Amino acid sequence: MELLTIPFSHYNERARWAMQHHGIVAHERRYLPMLHFAPVRRAVPQAQQTADAASSGLSTPVLVLDDGRVLNDSADIVRWADESHGTPSTTLFPAKHREAIEAFEEPLQTSLGKDTRFLAYWFLLSDKVAFSELVRHNVGWWQRTLFAVGAPAARAGMRKRFGLTQPRYEKVRARVEAAAAELSETLGKRDYFFADRFTSADLTAAAMLSPILLPLPGYGAHIPSLEGDYTQLRDQLQQTRAGQHAQRMFERHRPAPAAWTRS
Repeated sequence: MELLTIPFSHYNERARWAMQHHGIVAHERRYLPMLHFAPVRRAVPQAQQTADAASSGLSTPVLVLDDGRVLNDSADIVRWADESHGTPSTTLFPAKHREAIEAFEEPLQTSLGKDTRFLAYWFLLSDKVAFSELVRHNVGWWQRTLFAVGAPAARAGMRKRFGLTQPRYEKVRARVEAAAAELSETLGKRDYFFADRFTSADLTAAAMLSPILLPLPGYGAHIPSLEGDYTQLRDQLQQTRAGQHAQRMFERHRPAPAAWTRS
């Protein structure tokens, strides 16, 4: 099977993590933003190319199964991985808490994930050296070559695509800080959100917060070091229970991608 990704995207990390949690082996095809449009369009049936609150109809991750089915939403990939490969001891959706976990995850995917994605691109696109390093370590030679030629246009296109303006940055940052505080209150002094064990709620919360907590152990892409305002925001969120929980989930539960291949 093949997983089409923008490798450093936290939505893609969510899907990778769930698959690797269950020991699923896949070939990951990695693309830069905008260069992913054509392969996703070829892979995803037109009827499935629909937008939602978090993504366009041509977003990643896209999982092409061996039987020809295509899953093009991280939540669907997490559920498929669990339903097809989970056991009572490894399931990410314990039956008693399944409905509560799915309800808990919805705003993380549709709201918090969008906001942390905005912040990630805000910081990365403001640092030419860091963005070049991101490209160099995560995709193959032909995409690196195209980036070398079209980097200014690519960065401008991404700034427009995500609406990266200072006023919006201030609003998004405030929302992320509020969301982290709310998650911290929900978690309280527990180690996990549900069932006293690792579930999809913990995986999704950690993945959606990950863009502002990097570097994190086991993250499935190379992320360059960022300084300045990013470091200040990361340090601030690392002091919250939600930020500390995300760090622990990567340390304790993020498996190595054994046997995966990439191109």
